[in-house]
Amino acid sequence: MNYHTALYALGAILLGAVGIWFGDFAMQWQAVPKWIPAMPFAYVSGALLIAGGATILARRDRVGAALLASFYGLWVLAFHLPPMLTKAIGSIGAWN
Repeated sequence: MNYHTALYALGAILLGAVGIWFGDFAMQWQAVPKWIPAMPFAYVSGALLIAGGATILARRDRVGAALLASFYGLWVLAFHLPPMLTKAIGSIGAWN
């Protein structure tokens, strides 16, 4: 395993641990609408991030990377794409 893979895995584990520890989403990275209850979904999100990172560290790189890529992709499609499309013309911040 190379340094970059381990760093990616540890970052996912740390983000998951923060979500579980505080019982909420990391608002800078996970733009979750206010109508979604944070408590149960933050724990599920944190557990999936930890599982993906741990799987990568357990030398099952492809399985863990596929889990994390799918999970991150789901977040983008579900929570980042709709605001970007509604504010696409007037706000450069939505594209970031």
